[in-house]
Amino acid sequence: MSSAPTSEEIARDATWLAQALDPVAGVARLIAMDRDAYRAASFLDDRMLQHPVDAQIVPWPEVEAAMAGDRRSDARWIFHIGHVGSTLVSRLLGEIDGVLAVREARVLRDLALSPPDVRARYLAAVPKLISRTFAPDGSCGCYAITRRRRSTSTPCTRAADICRPRYGRSSTSWRCGSSAIHRGGSPTQRARRRDANPRRGAASKRLRHLDLAAASAERAAGTERRAGGRQHDR
Repeated sequence: MSSAPTSEEIARDATWLAQALDPVAGVARLIAMDRDAYRAASFLDDRMLQHPVDAQIVPWPEVEAAMAGDRRSDARWIFHIGHVGSTLVSRLLGEIDGVLAVREARVLRDLALSPPDVRARYLAAVPKLISRTFAPDGSCGCYAITRRRRSTSTPCTRAADICRPRYGRSSTSWRCGSSAIHRGGSPTQRARRRDANPRRGAASKRLRHLDLAAASAERAAGTERRAGGRQHDR
């Protein structure tokens, strides 16, 4: 376990990941990472804490001082929901020379969920923190991959709004697919879709009836085969 990083160490490169932020308390959790650690980590939210990490709680003024001045803030952002191949895409991006993939760091969600008057204090520094790389000449590009629960998720819509004024909408890739919970969505989500689209709900019910009928026919055929086999044995 190392000591808390200095402002120079925070600013130098992506070694100290800004993993989480407490906007109300004014502290950030920084975790020591190297290139291999970024490549190996499927996610950089609290799931990464299931394994031993070198984490330090640092007062935000120190982090803010490290990011002061004209520092790069040109990370590209990919917002997505679950089960759309985002992990595969982010891993492929991370294998490209000159690209650092930052997968689902919690800090952006923490910022998006904070009240607007509190959030304003952190808007300048967070994109700079995410844009750090390991290239000494700054030639490396960074992709920040952020998950949202559904296509209209408020936290990540706010996160996109945080990024858009500086980078423009063209630099934000929107990817949509099935539910973040499991394919087809949760029972509540499916019920809402059926209520919003009765025709679609009726079609879904017909499909379920067909599935049940097919399953019943298959079970009946299996019973007949077993019965025929017992008669043959006799």
